[in-house]
Amino acid sequence: MRIFARSPFIIDIDGTGGTTTTLELYIWNGTGAAPTTPTYSISKNVASASLPMTYYNISPYIQEFISHLETNYVSGDGYVSVPNNEWCNVEAQLYVDRDNIENRLYRAFDGYGYYGEGTNPQLSSIMMSQNTTYYYHKDIYTYLPGGITISTPPSSTAIFGIIYYDADTTNVIWSDSGGLASDSVVNVPPSFSDIEGYKNTYIEIDMESQGSTYLYFKQIEECKYEPVVVDFINKFGAWQRMFLFKASYNSIETTQDEFNYLQSDLVDYDVLEGQRRQFNTNGKETIKANSGWVAEDFKVQIQELVLSERILVNNKPAKTRTKSLDLVKHVNQKMINYTLEFEFNYDTINSVI
Repeated sequence: MRIFARSPFIIDIDGTGGTTTTLELYIWNGTGAAPTTPTYSISKNVASASLPMTYYNISPYIQEFISHLETNYVSGDGYVSVPNNEWCNVEAQLYVDRDNIENRLYRAFDGYGYYGEGTNPQLSSIMMSQNTTYYYHKDIYTYLPGGITISTPPSSTAIFGIIYYDADTTNVIWSDSGGLASDSVVNVPPSFSDIEGYKNTYIEIDMESQGSTYLYFKQIEECKYEPVVVDFINKFGAWQRMFLFKASYNSIETTQDEFNYLQSDLVDYDVLEGQRRQFNTNGKETIKANSGWVAEDFKVQIQELVLSERILVNNKPAKTRTKSLDLVKHVNQKMINYTLEFEFNYDTINSVI
């Protein structure tokens, strides 16, 4: 079972017959053993015999163990393990009056569910929404199309199959059956070297007992503009790449404080001295970019981007300045282009202390 810690994850303990309940959390990164002592121990009193249920939201405790510094896309054939800091394991031990009644094991990511998906949503093991993903065709090694993060189940009997099709979904370009290890979190490339020449690629990912997931990657040949590369943590808590293909504009905003300057000579001062001086001058750089013409389902990716708390723009830390967007439908607007503005998350003049 998976936890997406940007949304509340509720564990309920039935305290019938007891006076207190306790939840012990063991949280650790990677595939090693759980810690020997609880990371957190939380207790609550049972309200009454007729109201024995107690509830614990464990998401805030989990988020402390997850961070995203840089992307980890595959730059060639094969798969790569996702860094341990980008996900964690959680073992929850449930007690009533210090009697252990149940243990539960989870894998946690910095993702979220929407309100309509209800409490503790179980999102797909294929950690990417099934919308059209566009990428730059000029050089897939300089401009990697991103990656597909997959969280494989602990069962050794689970079998993954990955099939790459060309545009008509009938011609198999490349396939791999059972190539992913169980109980792991890996990044899979959407394009291998031997399928570079295909402009439209459908990827079918099959997992035994969980059905198939289909992802569509479309290459764009942009001749005039240099695309803006945006990496962000998506709804599932995984890195995802977006290209904004059309015109982009860089700008800078400056801030400063000032004070009235005491003239060197009140009777015969030099007019070049000025009456005010500035200090603490610095700048914030921004970039505005356009997606180019996209399909209607691109709004899924746009929504996840503006909701993201971790963004890199051209491999620089940034945040979205765009706070409101129309998620366009083709029935209302035949040609769809999104304009996004980002602010880089640092001062132009180094002010790190």
